[in-house]
Amino acid sequence: MTRMAFINLNGEIVSATEKIFAADDRITRYGDGLFESIRALNGTIPFWQEHYERLFHGAKLLNLTMPTNLDANGFREQLIYLLKSNGYQNARMRFMLYRNGKGLYLPFQNEAGYLIEALEIPENSFVLNINGLQTGLYTEHFKSCDSLSSLKTNNSLIYVLASIFKQNQKFDEVFLINQKGFICESSSANLFIVKNEELITPAGNQGCIMGVMRRIVINLAKRNNLSVTESCISIDDMKEASEVFITNASMGIQWVSSFQNYVYETEKASLINIGLNKSLS
Repeated sequence: MTRMAFINLNGEIVSATEKIFAADDRITRYGDGLFESIRALNGTIPFWQEHYERLFHGAKLLNLTMPTNLDANGFREQLIYLLKSNGYQNARMRFMLYRNGKGLYLPFQNEAGYLIEALEIPENSFVLNINGLQTGLYTEHFKSCDSLSSLKTNNSLIYVLASIFKQNQKFDEVFLINQKGFICESSSANLFIVKNEELITPAGNQGCIMGVMRRIVINLAKRNNLSVTESCISIDDMKEASEVFITNASMGIQWVSSFQNYVYETEKASLINIGLNKSLS
């Protein structure tokens, strides 16, 4: 018998099948808001402070007024509340912040509401993939390099289209190009390459999502005495790299085994993944 799943809507636990938005709500019409992807492990929320800081920063950029009960501790409590309500220990979670109310492009108000979802998973740690990802390049649309590009907004068309392309071309993942012609991220994660023993990731001005796991991995690499550079990554850099991996908060680190006709090792990814799981204990 399938167990009923619940969501957290503004602090109230309701059925995941509940109809909660009207056709003229701003979230339905415009995708007016942003979200955080979060991993729950063993009933806890790793890196919840970093997630809250990113959510708060994004809300300021979008001129959203945070709910009064949603300070940093309230953010964590509402995530845990949903976990316990569903009886989950390990889950992928999505915390969506959206502008309440009606209006056309001009909103009637800026107060935000929130919706939290949770999908139960079996793993109680970050698991590095055994089979490397086979990847390609998505060039039909480009990411802009502005402050909004760093946010995970509810308007995610370029990632939807890139994911459709990925499926049609039978890739495990595809990389996106920014308006300057550099690779900035994948369809679902941040990008890291190893070139001449140096770890390189696209800088914030390259149009990439400024992910929480990106920041964690940079810090872990530095603790392991790895040289880290935030810069731009060209297709030639990808060809010359000895290692490529991607990161996000839901899956941690995922090893890329090939890009076009180039193949990669997994030494640094394995090392950092061990450090990532040690940091949880």
